[in-house]
Amino acid sequence: MFCRYCGTNLAADARFCEVCGKAMVESDAAATAIPAPAAVVSTTDPATRASVVAHVRARWRSRPAGIIFISLLSLISGAICIFASMIFLGGGFTVGLAEESPIVRLAAFLIPAVDRFGDALAHDANMEGLVALLFGIGYLVVAVNLMRLKEVSGRLFAAVFSVAVAVHSGYLIHTGEGAVIWHIISIGFNAWVIYYLFSAKVRKAFALVAA
Repeated sequence: MFCRYCGTNLAADARFCEVCGKAMVESDAAATAIPAPAAVVSTTDPATRASVVAHVRARWRSRPAGIIFISLLSLISGAICIFASMIFLGGGFTVGLAEESPIVRLAAFLIPAVDRFGDALAHDANMEGLVALLFGIGYLVVAVNLMRLKEVSGRLFAAVFSVAVAVHSGYLIHTGEGAVIWHIISIGFNAWVIYYLFSAKVRKAFALVAA
């Protein structure tokens, strides 16, 4: 028989394993029993492959059209935000380098307002770049997880993120930055997104995948 702990080949009447020292308390039949290997599903089998394809197509059709629209729009918005963040951050870095040049330092020494203007410009560019980067990442997370019909990281995160975008648009209206009409459109669109994500049809689609 075999030791059920370390697999050592033992005599039929052995009461202890010669290698690991464990007691052989079970019957010979139980000790020599070898578990059957788990069944392996072959993905090369035509029937199995057709079943997998049918399952993927069924999941794709289960996505509401609004979810696909929001995901694609979020993907585009995320790419734009990340591109804008690179421009802002690059601009802030460039201004910082320019401030270290001898000519600018001399001008700042003669005219202190030049130094304050450069610091404010670099700070604003870096802040705008950071905000754009965060929104870009958020949009990409929404796009990917909504298409995957994820409940927490998709539908619920998208609702919270839409609230954040709407609040940011309201803040820009308050500070007078950008075109007011676009901020109003952003607030209205994100309000619709929140309403749509909590509609019965969308909640049912996410619940079916989660089940």
